This record gives sequence, C-alpha cells and structure tokens, in this order.
Amino acid sequence: MDSDTKLRQRISRAYNQEAWDEIARIPRVSLIDPSNPRRDLRKKNFCYAGLGFPESDLLEVERGEAPKGFSFTDSPGEGDFAVYLKQGQFTHVGKVAEENQVLSKWREGPWFHHPLWHVPMSFGNKVVYLKKAKE
Repeated sequence: MDSDTKLRQRISRAYNQEAWDEIARIPRVSLIDPSNPRRDLRKKNFCYAGLGFPESDLLEVERGEAPKGFSFTDSPGEGDFAVYLKQGQFTHVGKVAEENQVLSKWREGPWFHHPLWHVPMSFGNKVVYLKKAKE
C-alpha cells in the first residue's frame, strides 16, 4: 500500500470518528474554524452550503454538465471550485485556495484548508473543477 493511500485511510478513520483535532495534526492540513462546528446543521446541504451551491447544480455535474453560470476547467485557480466524485456521484465540494490546496467544510465538522487529496476515501478518487462565469 502506498503512502498516499495510508494517509487517506488515516484521514478516513479520523473523519468517521469526527476526530477533527487529529485531522488538523496531519502535515499541511489546517483547521480553519473550530468554533461551534455544528452551527450549520440547520442547512440541508452543510458540506457545501457555505460555498453557495444548491444541490441541483451539483446534480448537473454528475450528468457531466456545468451548472448555469459555471464552466468546467482543467486549470483551476484560486476561487474556483473542486467537486469530488465517487462512482460518478458528487460527494464533496471545496473552494480552491491556491495550487492543489482546498478550503472545505467536512460534514458537520469544521472548515479545513488542505491539499487536494488529503481527504477521506469516501470523497472519491475524481475531482472536476468549476470556474464561475465572468459577469
């Protein structure tokens, strides 16, 4: 088993146990907002509610279509969105912070700043990027 898989398994175990502090001890992962992590539970889709994505937009991504006001990009930049997919279904969304770094909210836990693939295995093994259309 390679080191990336071992790291993702470690992250997955901590994620499943909601051991947010353990995840924050992983190199290059930062816990951004540890205060009152359950405050967003009243939002139906808490994993991406803070990013401004309605669920219907993410369902379009599953169909291979860019949501209205967005386009797919192969060269993401700061402020673009990383949509994680597992077996063709979206599992998670994060905002690209800088090259290969993402800002995202994990379940009902806190916000993390993390490398693209420093995520639980349940988020999947594919990422597509969305760029907001210029207004």
